[in-house]
Amino acid sequence: MDDDRGWLPSSHCGRAGGLLDCYPVDKASSSVIAKLTRKLTLLRIHDRGLKVFGADAHGYEVVPVSLDDVLALEGEVEVKLPNEFRAWLLEVGCGAGPYYGLYSPSQITSAIGERSVGHGGDVLSAGGIKSRDVERYFAQGGRSTSGTRYPITTDSLSGSILIGHQGCTAHSCLLIAGEQAGTMFGESEDAVGEPWMAATALWPDHFSYKRRMENRSVSFFEWMEDWIDNAMDETP
Repeated sequence: MDDDRGWLPSSHCGRAGGLLDCYPVDKASSSVIAKLTRKLTLLRIHDRGLKVFGADAHGYEVVPVSLDDVLALEGEVEVKLPNEFRAWLLEVGCGAGPYYGLYSPSQITSAIGERSVGHGGDVLSAGGIKSRDVERYFAQGGRSTSGTRYPITTDSLSGSILIGHQGCTAHSCLLIAGEQAGTMFGESEDAVGEPWMAATALWPDHFSYKRRMENRSVSFFEWMEDWIDNAMDETP
Protein backbone atom coordinates (compact mmCIF):
# COMPACT_ATOMS: atom_id res chain seq x y z
CA MET A 1 0.00 0.00 0.00
CA ASP A 2 1.52 3.34 -1.09
CA ASP A 3 1.19 5.15 2.21
CA ASP A 4 4.81 6.25 2.59
CA ARG A 5 3.90 9.96 2.26
CA GLY A 6 6.38 10.27 -0.60
CA TRP A 7 3.95 12.57 -2.36
CA LEU A 8 4.45 15.21 0.34
CA PRO A 9 7.12 17.92 -0.16
CA SER A 10 10.35 17.73 1.78
CA SER A 11 11.48 20.42 4.21
CA HIS A 12 12.88 23.56 2.66
CA CYS A 13 14.29 26.95 3.54
CA GLY A 14 13.83 30.35 2.00
CA ARG A 15 15.96 33.42 1.51
CA ALA A 16 14.81 36.50 3.43
CA GLY A 17 16.60 39.82 3.70
CA GLY A 18 19.58 38.41 1.82
CA LEU A 19 20.21 35.81 4.53
CA LEU A 20 19.29 32.15 4.46
CA ASP A 21 16.44 31.82 6.93
CA CYS A 22 15.06 28.35 7.69
CA TYR A 23 11.39 28.67 8.60
CA PRO A 24 10.53 28.41 12.28
CA VAL A 25 7.61 26.10 13.02
CA ASP A 26 6.95 25.29 16.65
CA LYS A 27 6.98 21.67 17.84
CA ALA A 28 3.30 21.65 18.73
CA SER A 29 2.31 22.71 15.22
CA SER A 30 4.71 20.21 13.65
CA SER A 31 3.18 17.43 15.75
CA VAL A 32 -0.36 18.30 14.64
CA ILE A 33 0.76 18.60 11.03
CA ALA A 34 2.37 15.15 11.19
CA LYS A 35 -0.95 13.71 12.40
CA LEU A 36 -2.93 15.55 9.72
CA THR A 37 -0.63 14.52 6.88
CA ARG A 38 -0.91 10.89 7.95
CA LYS A 39 -4.69 11.22 7.84
CA LEU A 40 -4.52 13.02 4.51
CA THR A 41 -2.39 10.23 3.07
CA LEU A 42 -4.96 7.66 4.16
CA LEU A 43 -7.76 9.73 2.63
CA ARG A 44 -5.79 9.97 -0.62
CA ILE A 45 -5.48 6.19 -0.72
CA HIS A 46 -9.09 5.65 0.36
CA ASP A 47 -10.51 8.04 -2.26
CA ARG A 48 -8.60 6.84 -5.31
CA GLY A 49 -11.65 7.55 -7.42
CA LEU A 50 -11.70 11.20 -6.27
CA LYS A 51 -15.33 10.97 -5.18
CA VAL A 52 -15.01 13.49 -2.35
CA PHE A 53 -16.41 16.88 -3.38
CA GLY A 54 -13.70 18.96 -5.02
CA ALA A 55 -11.08 16.21 -4.94
CA ASP A 56 -11.00 15.98 -8.73
CA ALA A 57 -9.71 19.58 -8.75
CA HIS A 58 -6.69 19.02 -6.48
CA GLY A 59 -6.26 15.25 -6.67
CA TYR A 60 -4.86 15.34 -3.12
CA GLU A 61 -1.64 16.72 -4.56
CA VAL A 62 0.29 19.34 -2.62
CA VAL A 63 2.58 22.01 -4.02
CA PRO A 64 5.52 23.17 -1.86
CA VAL A 65 5.45 26.77 -0.67
CA SER A 66 8.73 28.54 0.09
CA LEU A 67 9.45 30.90 2.95
CA ASP A 68 9.92 33.64 0.34
CA ASP A 69 6.37 33.01 -0.90
CA VAL A 70 5.01 33.28 2.63
CA LEU A 71 7.01 36.42 3.40
CA ALA A 72 5.76 38.03 0.19
CA LEU A 73 2.16 37.30 1.19
CA GLU A 74 2.76 38.62 4.69
CA GLY A 75 4.24 41.76 3.16
CA GLU A 76 1.06 42.16 1.14
CA VAL A 77 -1.26 41.79 4.14
CA GLU A 78 1.14 43.61 6.48
CA VAL A 79 0.72 41.07 9.26
CA LYS A 80 2.18 37.67 10.11
CA LEU A 81 -0.16 34.92 9.00
CA PRO A 82 -1.95 32.96 11.74
CA ASN A 83 0.43 30.35 13.09
CA GLU A 84 -1.44 27.21 12.00
CA PHE A 85 -1.98 28.29 8.42
CA ARG A 86 1.59 29.60 8.14
CA ALA A 87 2.99 26.33 9.47
CA TRP A 88 0.85 24.30 7.07
CA LEU A 89 2.02 26.28 4.06
CA LEU A 90 5.66 25.87 5.05
CA GLU A 91 5.62 22.22 6.11
CA VAL A 92 3.07 20.89 3.62
CA GLY A 93 2.11 23.48 1.00
CA CYS A 94 -0.98 24.43 -0.98
CA GLY A 95 -3.28 22.32 -3.13
CA ALA A 96 -4.98 19.43 -1.33
CA GLY A 97 -7.59 20.67 1.11
CA PRO A 98 -11.30 21.23 1.71
CA TYR A 99 -13.63 21.83 -1.23
CA TYR A 100 -11.51 22.67 -4.31
CA GLY A 101 -8.29 22.90 -2.31
CA LEU A 102 -6.04 25.56 -0.79
CA TYR A 103 -4.88 28.56 -2.77
CA SER A 104 -1.19 29.29 -3.29
CA PRO A 105 0.18 32.55 -1.81
CA SER A 106 0.05 34.16 -5.27
CA GLN A 107 -3.60 33.16 -5.68
CA ILE A 108 -4.38 34.59 -2.25
CA THR A 109 -2.70 37.85 -3.26
CA SER A 110 -4.71 37.99 -6.49
CA ALA A 111 -7.92 37.43 -4.54
CA ILE A 112 -7.04 40.33 -2.23
CA GLY A 113 -6.98 42.73 -5.16
CA GLU A 114 -10.22 41.41 -6.60
CA ARG A 115 -12.05 41.71 -3.28
CA SER A 116 -10.74 45.22 -2.63
CA VAL A 117 -12.05 46.38 -6.01
CA GLY A 118 -15.32 44.55 -5.58
CA HIS A 119 -15.98 46.09 -2.19
CA GLY A 120 -14.66 49.54 -2.99
CA GLY A 121 -11.99 49.56 -0.31
CA ASP A 122 -9.30 47.82 1.68
CA VAL A 123 -10.46 44.42 2.96
CA LEU A 124 -7.25 43.96 4.94
CA SER A 125 -7.69 46.88 7.35
CA ALA A 126 -7.66 46.08 11.05
CA GLY A 127 -10.97 44.94 12.39
CA GLY A 128 -12.47 41.62 11.50
CA ILE A 129 -15.28 39.65 13.03
CA LYS A 130 -15.96 40.22 16.69
CA SER A 131 -16.43 37.30 19.07
CA ARG A 132 -19.82 38.71 19.99
CA ASP A 133 -20.85 38.44 16.32
CA VAL A 134 -20.05 34.72 16.37
CA GLU A 135 -21.85 34.23 19.70
CA ARG A 136 -24.91 36.02 18.29
CA TYR A 137 -24.76 33.88 15.15
CA PHE A 138 -25.01 30.66 17.13
CA ALA A 139 -27.51 32.05 19.63
CA GLN A 140 -29.84 32.86 16.73
CA GLY A 141 -29.36 29.48 15.12
CA GLY A 142 -27.36 30.87 12.22
CA ARG A 143 -29.98 33.45 11.31
CA SER A 144 -30.40 37.15 11.87
CA THR A 145 -33.48 38.56 13.55
CA SER A 146 -34.83 39.32 10.06
CA GLY A 147 -34.46 35.68 9.05
CA THR A 148 -31.37 36.10 6.86
CA ARG A 149 -29.41 32.89 7.12
CA TYR A 150 -25.95 34.44 7.49
CA PRO A 151 -25.96 37.58 9.64
CA ILE A 152 -22.20 38.16 9.67
CA THR A 153 -22.03 40.33 6.56
CA THR A 154 -20.06 42.83 4.47
CA ASP A 155 -18.86 45.13 7.24
CA SER A 156 -16.87 42.24 8.71
CA LEU A 157 -14.79 41.53 5.60
CA SER A 158 -11.82 43.50 6.94
CA GLY A 159 -9.03 41.45 8.42
CA SER A 160 -9.59 38.34 6.29
CA ILE A 161 -8.16 36.55 3.27
CA LEU A 162 -9.60 33.97 0.90
CA ILE A 163 -7.62 30.72 0.92
CA GLY A 164 -9.74 28.50 -1.30
CA HIS A 165 -12.82 28.12 -3.50
CA GLN A 166 -15.90 26.26 -2.26
CA GLY A 167 -17.88 26.30 -5.49
CA CYS A 168 -20.33 28.76 -7.05
CA THR A 169 -19.82 32.10 -5.29
CA ALA A 170 -18.47 30.70 -2.01
CA HIS A 171 -14.90 30.76 -0.70
CA SER A 172 -12.92 29.56 2.30
CA CYS A 173 -12.03 32.59 4.38
CA LEU A 174 -9.28 32.81 7.01
CA LEU A 175 -9.44 35.57 9.59
CA ILE A 176 -5.99 37.16 9.99
CA ALA A 177 -6.85 40.04 12.34
CA GLY A 178 -9.12 40.81 15.25
CA GLU A 179 -10.58 38.66 17.99
CA GLN A 180 -11.29 35.73 15.66
CA ALA A 181 -7.88 35.69 13.95
CA GLY A 182 -6.85 32.19 12.92
CA THR A 183 -10.39 30.86 12.55
CA MET A 184 -12.19 29.66 9.43
CA PHE A 185 -15.29 31.10 7.82
CA GLY A 186 -17.18 30.60 4.60
CA GLU A 187 -17.76 33.65 2.44
CA SER A 188 -20.18 34.15 -0.41
CA GLU A 189 -20.11 37.11 -2.77
CA ASP A 190 -22.48 38.23 -5.51
CA ALA A 191 -25.29 36.08 -4.13
CA VAL A 192 -27.92 38.68 -5.00
CA GLY A 193 -31.18 36.97 -5.79
CA GLU A 194 -30.70 34.22 -3.24
CA PRO A 195 -33.42 34.91 -0.64
CA TRP A 196 -31.71 32.79 2.02
CA MET A 197 -28.35 34.59 1.87
CA ALA A 198 -27.19 38.18 2.21
CA ALA A 199 -25.55 39.67 -0.90
CA THR A 200 -22.14 39.22 0.74
CA ALA A 201 -21.95 37.12 3.85
CA LEU A 202 -19.68 35.14 6.14
CA TRP A 203 -20.45 32.20 8.39
CA PRO A 204 -18.41 29.90 10.68
CA ASP A 205 -17.36 27.01 8.43
CA HIS A 206 -17.70 23.53 9.94
CA PHE A 207 -17.39 19.95 8.77
CA SER A 208 -18.05 18.54 12.24
CA TYR A 209 -21.51 18.56 13.79
CA LYS A 210 -19.92 18.06 17.21
CA ARG A 211 -17.77 21.18 16.90
CA ARG A 212 -20.69 23.13 15.47
CA MET A 213 -22.64 22.26 18.61
CA GLU A 214 -19.85 23.85 20.66
CA ASN A 215 -21.09 27.19 19.29
CA ARG A 216 -17.72 28.49 18.18
CA SER A 217 -15.65 29.00 15.09
CA VAL A 218 -12.83 26.54 14.42
CA SER A 219 -9.10 26.96 13.87
CA PHE A 220 -7.36 26.07 10.61
CA PHE A 221 -6.05 22.76 11.99
CA GLU A 222 -9.50 21.82 13.32
CA TRP A 223 -11.05 22.73 9.98
CA MET A 224 -8.56 20.56 8.09
CA GLU A 225 -8.95 17.59 10.43
CA ASP A 226 -12.75 17.77 10.42
CA TRP A 227 -12.74 17.86 6.60
CA ILE A 228 -10.51 14.79 6.41
CA ASP A 229 -12.54 12.86 9.00
CA ASN A 230 -15.82 13.81 7.35
CA ALA A 231 -14.51 12.86 3.90
CA MET A 232 -13.34 9.47 5.18
CA ASP A 233 -16.76 8.79 6.72
CA GLU A 234 -18.63 9.76 3.55
CA THR A 235 -16.44 7.85 1.07
CA PRO A 236 -17.47 4.20 0.42
